[in-house]
Amino acid sequence: MFKQVSENDLEDLSNYIKKYYKNSILSNKNFLSYEFKLIKKYNIYILKVYNKIKGFNFVLKKIFLYKGLKHKLIWTSAAHISEKKYNFFFGFLIYEIHKKNPLVGAFSPNINSKKINDLIFKYKYDFQRYVLLLNYHNNMNGNELKYLYKKNLLKKLNKNLTIQCSSKAKKKYETVTKKFAKNFDLIINKNLKYLINRYDNNNFIEYKYLEVYKSKKLISVFVFRKQIYKSNIYYRIVDFFSSDLSFNSWPILISYLISNNVTYVDFFVVGNIQNNSLIKAGFFKDKSKTKHVIPNLLSPISYRKWNPFFYIGGSALSKKISPKKIWLTKSDGDRDWPNKIL
Repeated sequence: MFKQVSENDLEDLSNYIKKYYKNSILSNKNFLSYEFKLIKKYNIYILKVYNKIKGFNFVLKKIFLYKGLKHKLIWTSAAHISEKKYNFFFGFLIYEIHKKNPLVGAFSPNINSKKINDLIFKYKYDFQRYVLLLNYHNNMNGNELKYLYKKNLLKKLNKNLTIQCSSKAKKKYETVTKKFAKNFDLIINKNLKYLINRYDNNNFIEYKYLEVYKSKKLISVFVFRKQIYKSNIYYRIVDFFSSDLSFNSWPILISYLISNNVTYVDFFVVGNIQNNSLIKAGFFKDKSKTKHVIPNLLSPISYRKWNPFFYIGGSALSKKISPKKIWLTKSDGDRDWPNKIL
């Protein structure tokens, strides 16, 4: 039997998750309430056989702008099946959840049936990772690299550029997000309510905003979180939006990171409109060369690999969207959760 999770199912679900995923954040009831709770039920579906849970599928529901119009996107998140004999039924469950929705997406579809997978997801895109090592770059040591960035920063500050950090989202961010969204055919609708719910009200991860001003006018905003491991300071850039894509805001971000003694920086994105800006600022596209330097997961540390693709489908899609017209970042789905209960 397939059913949507209610409060009465939470204890059994938590025990099931603990059995197969030791210390997973998904067994934390407070986290489930934050990410998945509706009024009386949760965006979680379970397969029950003889009143015992045999599998689950977590679903995120996001409001996207597709060609300027609002659409609900059903995002397949964590999924698990306890026995292979239930694979087909579980694939059918996911198909039933998705088939009537205008937009559906996933980083890892978790569907063993290729036929069902192809019915749901029409297209796939690269989920890129850009990395900046502030203690190493080519043949320069960390001090030399930081000197060059500071030297470049002095030139840019003469152009009336300033930076400011905030721990809370601000109403004026909406002006920037709206202008940014007009560059894309597919992007999450990031109004002030979204930013507050996604970042400010998150009790599991502390996020901050870095604002970039040009002639005292807000031009770009970065959302980031700080993590420390073995005296190294990691900054994960989880979101970015700008009102002027002709201006490269990334070097200004780096100047801030240098002043805070940051060692490593990374940024995950689907879509390539910022690729050149990232590379010009000193980032390089990670192709697993740095997997033992900057792990994907730091909450706690784990070198587990991810599927490097984003899959999308739905009745609203008439053709594949150009990579320049799509924008999804690490925090837009399920890739910025703590990977374990700390």
